[in-house]
Amino acid sequence: MFGRSRKKDDYDDYEDEEYEDDEEYEDEEDEDYEEDEDYDDEDYDDYDDEPRSGKGLVIGLVILAVILAAIAGLLFVRLRKANAEVKDLTEQLNSTRTELNTLLTEKTTQPAAPEVTPEPTPEPDMVDATNGPEVVVPDEPQPAEPDMLDATPEPEPTPEPTPAGTPDSQYIGINTSTTINITTNPEAKTVKAGQSATFTAAAANWKWCAWRFISPDGLHEIIFDKVAGRFAGVTTAGGNTTTFTVNNIPKEMDGWKAVCLFVDAGNGMKVTEGGIITVTE
Repeated sequence: MFGRSRKKDDYDDYEDEEYEDDEEYEDEEDEDYEEDEDYDDEDYDDYDDEPRSGKGLVIGLVILAVILAAIAGLLFVRLRKANAEVKDLTEQLNSTRTELNTLLTEKTTQPAAPEVTPEPTPEPDMVDATNGPEVVVPDEPQPAEPDMLDATPEPEPTPEPTPAGTPDSQYIGINTSTTINITTNPEAKTVKAGQSATFTAAAANWKWCAWRFISPDGLHEIIFDKVAGRFAGVTTAGGNTTTFTVNNIPKEMDGWKAVCLFVDAGNGMKVTEGGIITVTE
């Protein structure tokens, strides 16, 4: 009995020691697990903070890029629309200018009206008797003797005045515009044959202009691009601008005038006074 009791006590002691060892092992595992949880929490917090700040920056950049793209697109659309409008206006202006130049050229090249020759007055003995009462033609007087002639001389007939000529262009001295205000007329120029002369004109409320030459008698007009056909060797520059240059002026242009024709938006016209060209030898 004593032996069995001793063995039993030894067994109980062994189980107690083993149980205590197990409890110590479990306590160590609990401490390790808590340390692992602390480590995971710290890592998770650090990881969670860093991506949030990076995501905010990326979102902000994306929004800014979208706004800039929208603004650029709007500006591009408006610029394209403005370019289209400018192109249409330019085409309309060129078309109107071409039509007006054609009209002016046609009017300038019209032939002068033929002069009307008055019909001769019939002599009394040639009157048609059917158009009125019979005309009795008196007998012709016999010539007087030399000593019976009247010494009083007959008065000389008064010469008939020569009718003034008609200008060959309806644009000479034209003034149909009520809006154009001419502020500068071209000045007279004195040059030697073969030299150049520059004329300047200015006006308000005009749409386009064209320079022309007027003959000394005021009856003939030549548009700037036709002057080479009248005066050989003459060239011009700036025919549709307010500053006009004539090159290689011949002696035959002495006394001619340079004028500028201004046209407003309603096709009303007004011509400047002429700058006289004086050509010396």
